[in-house]
Amino acid sequence: MASDRQYTDFNFDFGEGRKSVHDVRVIVPSKEWETYFSQMRKFAEANDFKIRIVRPKPYYDVFFVDLWRSDAALIGWNMFDLPELLTGFYVDPEKGGTADVAAALVESMKEFISQVPGITIKQTK
Repeated sequence: MASDRQYTDFNFDFGEGRKSVHDVRVIVPSKEWETYFSQMRKFAEANDFKIRIVRPKPYYDVFFVDLWRSDAALIGWNMFDLPELLTGFYVDPEKGGTADVAAALVESMKEFISQVPGITIKQTK
């Protein structure tokens, strides 16, 4: 699977040592990954994010899903537990990002991905 956007477009400033504001864990049945990616693309479009989805070779069961705009970024990966994907939500307060913005994005993402058959959604913080 190719990237949806060039990674060079990614210019979000995470700052030094910045931690995620929210974390969402999802378990996606293996046959539904493409549906999940499709829903994440819809979420990105609805929330004015650029998106990059990567399956690096030779690890085709490993995924990276990055979304970004000026005030917020979402970084998702499943490297540690392959059926489970962790997405961290980050904000840049200097560009209008707040905890409330991140919380609204969490809810929006959950609405979109809840359409994926068999998905389990866990919010960890």
